[in-house]
Amino acid sequence: MSIDGYIRLVLGHRRLVAALALLLVGLAALGITRLEVTTDHRVFFDRDNPYLQELERIEARYARERSLLFLLRPRGGGRLDRPESLAALSRLTERAWYLPYAHRVDSLANFQYSRAEGDELKVAPLYDGARVDATTAREVLRVARRDPLLSNRLVAADGRLALVLVALHLPQGAAADRVEEVMNAARRLRDEIESAFPGQAVRLSGGVAMSEAFYASAVHDLLVLGPLMLGLIALLLLRMLCSLSGTLAALVVMASAVAATCGLAGWMGVVLSPVSATLPVIVLTLAVANTVHLLCQYQYALCHDQPRDEAMATSLRNNLLPMLLAAGTTILGFLSMNFSDAPPFRDLGNLVALGMAVVLGLALTLLPALITLVPARRRRSKTRCNLLMERLGGWVVAQRRRLLPLMLLACAALAALAPFNRIDDQFIEYFDRDTPFRRNAELMARHLAGQTELTLSIDSGRSGGVNDARFLATLGRFHDWLAAQPEVRSVDGIVPILRRLSMNLHGDLAEWYRLPDRETLAAQYLLLYELSLPEGLSLNDRIDVDRRATRMRLMMRDLDSRSLLEFERRIRGWWQHEAAADWRLSVVGSSLMFAHISERNVPPMLFSAFAALALISLLIALVFRSPLLGLVSLVPNLLPPLMAFGIWRLLVGEINLAIAVVSGMTIGLIVDDTIHFLCKYRQGRRVLGLSPEAAVRHAFANTGTALWITTVVLTAGFMVFLFSPFTVNAQLGVLSAITIVCALLADFLLLPPLLMRLEQRSPVTEIAHAT
Repeated sequence: MSIDGYIRLVLGHRRLVAALALLLVGLAALGITRLEVTTDHRVFFDRDNPYLQELERIEARYARERSLLFLLRPRGGGRLDRPESLAALSRLTERAWYLPYAHRVDSLANFQYSRAEGDELKVAPLYDGARVDATTAREVLRVARRDPLLSNRLVAADGRLALVLVALHLPQGAAADRVEEVMNAARRLRDEIESAFPGQAVRLSGGVAMSEAFYASAVHDLLVLGPLMLGLIALLLLRMLCSLSGTLAALVVMASAVAATCGLAGWMGVVLSPVSATLPVIVLTLAVANTVHLLCQYQYALCHDQPRDEAMATSLRNNLLPMLLAAGTTILGFLSMNFSDAPPFRDLGNLVALGMAVVLGLALTLLPALITLVPARRRRSKTRCNLLMERLGGWVVAQRRRLLPLMLLACAALAALAPFNRIDDQFIEYFDRDTPFRRNAELMARHLAGQTELTLSIDSGRSGGVNDARFLATLGRFHDWLAAQPEVRSVDGIVPILRRLSMNLHGDLAEWYRLPDRETLAAQYLLLYELSLPEGLSLNDRIDVDRRATRMRLMMRDLDSRSLLEFERRIRGWWQHEAAADWRLSVVGSSLMFAHISERNVPPMLFSAFAALALISLLIALVFRSPLLGLVSLVPNLLPPLMAFGIWRLLVGEINLAIAVVSGMTIGLIVDDTIHFLCKYRQGRRVLGLSPEAAVRHAFANTGTALWITTVVLTAGFMVFLFSPFTVNAQLGVLSAITIVCALLADFLLLPPLLMRLEQRSPVTEIAHAT
């Protein structure tokens, strides 16, 4: 079908086209009810991710657990050496066993403290919560702060914070309602304790609390940011387009595009994460660019006394090629996110690419049908934006000789800063400081340990090998080395248990605080100890069933990704140098997995983004049949992301898992501006036979207003992400907004002088005569 045939079809059957488009949107939107939001942070990792596979192997050996932490502290910053504090801790520990899916509870109140009584080994709780006086409370805290199994693990070394650790067996892939069930029960227990013991404060943290925070962030972005952005866009469009009917038509198209895309995602069975939950907002911003270009050209034609249908036909005829090309490049840009090592970013890229196709279809059918259903009010004069763009075009032409070197110098200076950004990540900072989970995590980090926790599994290579004297001797040195590291707050494992049992069984003499030197003796110690433990507090969380492997848990201060990866290398280096070759060490942890994925994700994402830009420039050269235009387009396409990363270096200086995908996300938006400007410039040179200077003024007059409006609206739209409690999305939005502004500056102040300079060098130019 020819362009004119398509225009006659849309405008000649506008009611049918509008009804059919809305019907298809409605059918697609029904899939929204099938959308789910995950609560599991493991969604950031592929099933074949080696670090996830290692974690799941360890969980299969010792049991998969999800943790919920209760943080108890006296109000006013006091210490725990008071009867009320220990009584509250005892009540909290007892009641925590009744939480949904709880299978183990550890705290100072039920810690099984071993001691010698004559020739017997006695294992019993450290204190009786029902009978504790001030003297007993002070003694309990003194013992706890000195015991390596308690200090900085279940009680802070400063004595101001106690921890109740609840291990839960949630069903595999637990849905949001299961997490909410646990958290609601935990909040009821928290309120019960604070009501019964007014002097004590209880806070919630741990893996389950983090899962709820992930879910709450995703829901907030879906239900709050989307409507907020739609309202902001409506106000901006109404103010800048000065057309109520145009604004309403644009809003219908935008809302339809978001509903259809989200519905199609539901029909496809996509599970949204906090990252991919930004889909509606991004599709909304993409819809802005397409609708504004058509509306601005339509209004410009009305200003020149064209009738309604003829004005829309002119707009469609002038914008069809750049819209198709811009949509193709946008889709290519978002598809480049498939190079990401994190599935949520791949999902986001694929869904937005799908959304871009939906936006294009609706912009070329529903929008012209709707806008021409309303009688057009002829404009007697150009809008303020039109006049401003014409003046800006004249100023750029007049100042072209100064602008080109100044812009190249400024762009080069900012781009030179881009490589100095550090690749870094700290997943606790994924949440806003006002998020309850982050506040509680920071409280825990101040007194006890951070959210960074590593699990080490050491495989002896044979059944019963954990009791081997040589293995235990190496394990003891390893435990002591780990405990001495500045990053580590506490080490939980069987080494201090065996040392204490050895001391207990030798009359509690301090010189016997050491590991047994015979395999049979170690086996007897552990058997005797386990027989003395109450149900639910066995050593199965530290030793596997066949006594082949043992697990250590490191509670640490919070580290950034680089420091954590460096610490992992030191751990593996020590083990490789000191341990036998047939003993296998595994090191896993959620923080470590995020650190690795940042390291693996950032370089390929940046490379794929710039490779996509090169392909887009090649596409522009092929479509325009002009290698020169393809090369020229590289400048305003490559420089904005480099400039944005240079500005980011000045503002922040760190690139994390999310920031790395900004280049891929904004490619289409950057190229959209360049394509529309080049199309209008090429039209002026080839069709109208204008000089380079006049062609630049023509481009500013015909597309400058649309570029200005889309930049303002898109920048404001992405800045809405600042209200996201998920700081990954907030940073993503800010850097995207910076990139879009840099793109407009490059297209307005760098591209026109560059085009005119190149044409001055070649009297018979390739651009003007491309066929």
